[in-house]
Amino acid sequence: LVPCVPWQSQTSGQYQRRVHGAVSFFHLLWNIQFLVYFCYCIVASAIANWYFTPRDEDGKKDLGRSPVLKAFWRTFRYHIGTIAFGSLIIAVVQFIRSTVKYVEEQQKQKQSTSESCFLCDSVLAQMSRMLS
Repeated sequence: LVPCVPWQSQTSGQYQRRVHGAVSFFHLLWNIQFLVYFCYCIVASAIANWYFTPRDEDGKKDLGRSPVLKAFWRTFRYHIGTIAFGSLIIAVVQFIRSTVKYVEEQQKQKQSTSESCFLCDSVLAQMSRMLS
């Protein structure tokens, strides 16, 4: 008997490994983008804290204790959802672009070329440049 459900076929292990690999790769992309933009937000918050701190009589700025830690807390408390959503959008575009590249490489190995893959990849490259 040959089952009609793909995850119950004879190559079930191979299918599960591919799905697991794709999910892991997507999580990797999302985590990288999240950490990058979380750090950008911490740096921007610390710089804004420095810039908007008034000078005292001596002309010095008193930032208090650990302005970077305060910037971390401010980013964590007020901006983590925005960072997570923005990094999700960028990760989805990167994942689609990587998938198109993978399909294109598989087609090159089979000696069949497709102009639509190249067009789709160039459009996704422009989208990822605009989002970054």
